[in-house]
Amino acid sequence: MESGARTIGEIGQLLNHSPKKIEAVLRDLEAAGFVLRQQGRFVTRSVSKVFVAKRIVAIEAKMHAWRDALEQAVANMWFASHSYILIPALRCLDAVLDEARKFGVGVLVFDGKQTRTVLRPRKQRIPASYGSWLINEWAVQQLR
Repeated sequence: MESGARTIGEIGQLLNHSPKKIEAVLRDLEAAGFVLRQQGRFVTRSVSKVFVAKRIVAIEAKMHAWRDALEQAVANMWFASHSYILIPALRCLDAVLDEARKFGVGVLVFDGKQTRTVLRPRKQRIPASYGSWLINEWAVQQLR
């Protein structure tokens, strides 16, 4: 839907759907807080008002296969604003850092006593995908 308030009929024409179908969808969107009804017209709410998560951090931990952890951390960027791998202290840390840097993945190292950040991830914008929305909704439900 373009910006600005629209009637059910206008939205139906834009989307080539019957007013009955549009009304059902708008009812659901209104219940979820995505649209507002104002004097018989519907207007979308801004993403910042609807999507409350400011950060979604994913951490992929592996004891040995750091390349597998990196692959999964890259995949986690589908939904996360910050994606890390957590690995034990390794002799090949420089190689791990070089690879992680290429993809924008952060690196956390656990030495048996404490965890330290050795590379910060590149921040991704959220919501990045449907996955981001699912996590946001889950978090909202947990707070209620």
